[in-house]
Amino acid sequence: MIQEIENSKWVFELNNMTFFITTFLPLYPPDHSRYTFGIDECFILFQPEVSFAFHNLPQDTASTNWTEPRNIRDKIRIKFKQANREYLIRDTTSYPMCYEMIKPVSKSEEIVNWWKYLNK
Repeated sequence: MIQEIENSKWVFELNNMTFFITTFLPLYPPDHSRYTFGIDECFILFQPEVSFAFHNLPQDTASTNWTEPRNIRDKIRIKFKQANREYLIRDTTSYPMCYEMIKPVSKSEEIVNWWKYLNK
């Protein structure tokens, strides 16, 4: 199972529905994209992937048009940056989804390998 999770094609699936998982933790500072705004609780968002299609979100890209946003992804990235909560935009769209579930506290830290503790 561990090898599957680290594959770029792996997605979290429950009852035949795939989900994008996002975590928000109180340990993230105010300039982090996963900041909880002073709430001392953890939040795990299970977002059905079909919702991206339902809202006509374009495919993920490794680039952002910062000066003339062309789509909703560009606009979202710009809003996060303007709020001083810029998030990591990888140089590829082919990476394991597990890397996005629990973000490092700072951009200089390694990926949080949470899945490596599943069988311990």
